[in-house]
Amino acid sequence: KIFRSNMQIFLSFLNKTWFKVSEAKTLDTRRQELSEYLQKLCIKKELSNDSDLHHFINLEENLHNKLHFYKEKLLYKFPDVDLGVREFVCDEEQKIVMAVCRDENVQTRILSYWDNLKLSFLSKGDDTHSTVGALVVFRILSQDPWHVEKIFVKSFKTQTNCIAFCKETNVLAVGLASGKIRIFEIPVGFKFVQGVVYESSVVKPHSAQVNGVAIDSSLGYVYSIGKDGKFCVSDRTSCEVVWSKSFDKFELTALYNDAERHRLFM
Repeated sequence: KIFRSNMQIFLSFLNKTWFKVSEAKTLDTRRQELSEYLQKLCIKKELSNDSDLHHFINLEENLHNKLHFYKEKLLYKFPDVDLGVREFVCDEEQKIVMAVCRDENVQTRILSYWDNLKLSFLSKGDDTHSTVGALVVFRILSQDPWHVEKIFVKSFKTQTNCIAFCKETNVLAVGLASGKIRIFEIPVGFKFVQGVVYESSVVKPHSAQVNGVAIDSSLGYVYSIGKDGKFCVSDRTSCEVVWSKSFDKFELTALYNDAERHRLFM
């Protein structure tokens, strides 16, 4: 009564019954009607944060009682993944999964760093190096049951940490531990069998590891956050940082791009 007197009635309440309901079928119908009424009431924007409504439905207690966690079921294990997976994206239209992987073992990373240092002096212009990070692409052959095949691998001499893919422009960005972002243009229908992806540009917006990257399809910008505590906006055509903001000494660890509403969450 207090709740109804303090708030506008957005929904007409269910009609009362003149006699006590005892029939099982009628009781189930009544419970279903009441449940639907409360669900409609809870999605009303004007009532969603109202303390009287929360108290009325005993929100805290009922919420936890209704949560059920079921044991997970392993559907499929991707083959030939030798390094630790950091992040991955899936393009259902082209039926591909792209993952960035890196070596997490400190000892092998030190040995790889030393090998890459030696190879840089011995190199005669080729791209020979010891692999610490990799971009791995799988083709989805079926989903019921799941089955994929590895179709492309590009290795890096620094750790790969994050990835972003823009479906509208078919642009792929890979963030590295060196502070660089490698940007690739992938032609529509590209089968990854040619052995090379068209790398369009490299930008270095950060002085430390890149922790998150996102692509703006309309403006041609690449957004990124790093271990150096910076949020940077880079032009992928000129490969220049056009704007940046530092957040004191705090490391920025995660970036989410809500492209539909033009919002970034850090």
